Amino acid sequence: MPLELDKHGLLQRSVIESIALGAPLTETLDLLCRRVEALVPGAVCSVMLLNEDRSSLSVGAGPSLTAEARAGLE
Repeated sequence: MPLELDKHGLLQRSVIESIALGAPLTETLDLLCRRVEALVPGAVCSVMLLNEDRSSLSVGAGPSLTAEARAGLE
């Protein structure tokens, strides 16, 4: 099995494990972002969440985002 598939499988398993253990959503999304950034050198990952009013997005995770980038996404 190619190394890339192993890395993707590890990412998937770690996120599923976090969900199964009942980790808070923000912790799980941060884990996802950090693992994706580790797979893609130079990448900065964020996850946007649709707000309850369904009219806007907010940053659900983005552990490597600068304050300026985060403000621009909000």
